[in-house]
Amino acid sequence: MDASFAQSGAVFDALSSVTSAGLATSLLQAEVLSMAEMERTCAALTPHLNLSLHNNIFDLREEDFLPSVQHARRMEVAAKLLTLSNSPLATRDWLARPLWKSGERFAEQTKILNGILSKAEALHKKGKTPVLVMDVDDTIYANGFRKAIILREYGLEHGLPLLQQTEPEQAEHWDMGKVLAENLSLDTALVATHLDPLTTFWEERFYTSAYILFDQPLPGAASFACAFYALGGAIFYVTGRNEQNMRAGTVAIMRRDGFPIDIEGTTLLCKPSLPLVGAESTLSQAERNEANKEADATFKERVFKLPRRVGSVVAYLDNEPANILRWLEERDAAKRGMAVWLDTSTGPNPATLPGDIPTLHGFLR
Repeated sequence: MDASFAQSGAVFDALSSVTSAGLATSLLQAEVLSMAEMERTCAALTPHLNLSLHNNIFDLREEDFLPSVQHARRMEVAAKLLTLSNSPLATRDWLARPLWKSGERFAEQTKILNGILSKAEALHKKGKTPVLVMDVDDTIYANGFRKAIILREYGLEHGLPLLQQTEPEQAEHWDMGKVLAENLSLDTALVATHLDPLTTFWEERFYTSAYILFDQPLPGAASFACAFYALGGAIFYVTGRNEQNMRAGTVAIMRRDGFPIDIEGTTLLCKPSLPLVGAESTLSQAERNEANKEADATFKERVFKLPRRVGSVVAYLDNEPANILRWLEERDAAKRGMAVWLDTSTGPNPATLPGDIPTLHGFLR
């Protein structure tokens, strides 16, 4: 076995110690991440995760790596992860902490989730294909850790201790000025100095596959998706994440966390590729956020008809009230199925939902 392969095995074990074999496999064996994505991922992970190396955890075979024409380059990139820092801005325990009320069980929540599965089973027994449609951000995944780690990273680079301790709850607001001044209590002078450079720093990272690796699934979300899929169901993940910059990372974490993905009967619909929001724009942050929100809404409205062509939609799950209302614009209840709101986090100025909309805090049954 050559030295480069030995290095790759150590990197595989290191990644697996904080994530899972699925993610490590995605990075080093499968063609999930391009070389550019892989380099960005390595660069992002290296300073932030205190990875411990373990030997012989997995039975890697040299032939798993050698067939790739990019073998040497792949090993060179993988070896970068061997220079690991001891300043963990993210720890396993921190990333494992459930956000909102997603780690709790509620009787009504159990009833809703089991009802969806029962309806799927009934449709399957009739020879029909049950369909589940789910949003991704703050529906099945909490992206607050991604937001917080970017602020922590900026704080480390610029000597701002308050930012280095950012919690996901503090980073939820989409107005960076309010995050700094109200949530993190930075004084006015520091806000004025850092708002624009931090906004650029944040946007260059948040909308990338590398930082998506910090997203964490809501407890029970993957097992619920698997239970639905096991009943002969088809699953559509409909997200405003853009195709070019975010699809690879989204697929990687869904594989890592055990969601049915990239197999028959599953579809990930990402927004058509767009430039990084605000990267070359003179719009204010509020204007950029609103433009991005409108683009997400338009995209979802356009693709909502696709799941209905595959089978009988059982439920649509989303955390944004505006998307729930758009889904309900389909007047034929038999076509739209149940609309379910995830009471987690919303964008600015959320729409008001009817009082009878079924509500979940997570997926624990």
